[in-house]
Amino acid sequence: MLLVPAFAACVGFVTDLEAASRDPRRVKTAFFGEVETDGVALAVMDGGTHGVQGHTIVVGVDGIATWERRLDGLRPNGRAGRGGLELADDEPKQIEAWSRAAWDTAAPSGRASFFVDPSQGPPRWVWALVVCRGGEARLVEGGALVRLGGSLPAPLRPLLNWLVDRVDELSQEAIGNETTSADQPADEHESTNRRFQLHILDESSIQLRLGYDFQPAWTLLKRAYPSRIAFTITERQVETYEWSRQVVSLLPGPSAELVARLAGDDERRRHPLELLGLRGFVAVLDGSPVYGGIFMHPVSAMGIDFPVIYPDTANSRLTFSLRPIHEVSGDYASYEPLWYGIKDPRIRDLFAGAGRLVP
Repeated sequence: MLLVPAFAACVGFVTDLEAASRDPRRVKTAFFGEVETDGVALAVMDGGTHGVQGHTIVVGVDGIATWERRLDGLRPNGRAGRGGLELADDEPKQIEAWSRAAWDTAAPSGRASFFVDPSQGPPRWVWALVVCRGGEARLVEGGALVRLGGSLPAPLRPLLNWLVDRVDELSQEAIGNETTSADQPADEHESTNRRFQLHILDESSIQLRLGYDFQPAWTLLKRAYPSRIAFTITERQVETYEWSRQVVSLLPGPSAELVARLAGDDERRRHPLELLGLRGFVAVLDGSPVYGGIFMHPVSAMGIDFPVIYPDTANSRLTFSLRPIHEVSGDYASYEPLWYGIKDPRIRDLFAGAGRLVP
């Protein structure tokens, strides 16, 4: 049986921590009410202002895990759903490490808050963690103007990244399972729904007003891409996808076609990488966007906290190096295991099935 400590990441703005419930079976959060801890090993939630459009994962002491994607609010973004969660082999160890970090963060009083200064306005993304051990519950919560911003303790950042990536992945899988017809042949369903598209947009990050932070940029990209596509790459136009390095190499034909489409004249064709500079992109799987960002130079001084692609050329081929953020040092440990959706295992399986994956 898996036994891990309990978390609950919740949306809210703390007004009185001392008013939290003293019942060890419940922990009162600012906006999610009371979180029951009886029989729970891990519960994690986050969301926007007032707790809308959030993510939840609950792991019981018996190892049974569940997830939920909430879409309350005026502008739903994503796919609602709920269901069971089978933890991957490496996840229990990660959860234990996050548990220790959260437990220590709440010491010695058992409660700690990391909310944006009220003078800056109410937080637009909020979270809370409840850790339970030996009958004691500790609360850590906070909020910021942007996702993963503010004074969020660095050791807790990977946990909240994992929460969002994992639930978004599961909600997409659930929708796919619900729409599969029992009478439809498996191979036919696979060919029509497991399609990958990398949409390159006709506008730059400046024109799209993406800024530098993940959540507002991702929201704008998902709104923009359906009507602003300059060129689309599918798995059939990819020669190899080196999964361990996250490098995609296009076939010579599609490489030339992409350059011709974006260039417009011979002079610009001589500088293919400049054609892609700061353009937006959105990757779509099964008809749903899974990640997005911008093309940029790998040594740029811009501080981009969302996915980027570093383009290059080799042997008449364009190559794309995918990264979860722009980080010159190359340290992406905080964004494992999904890298904001780039490492979605469904994408790996699709390219493996197409014979284009290089482990």
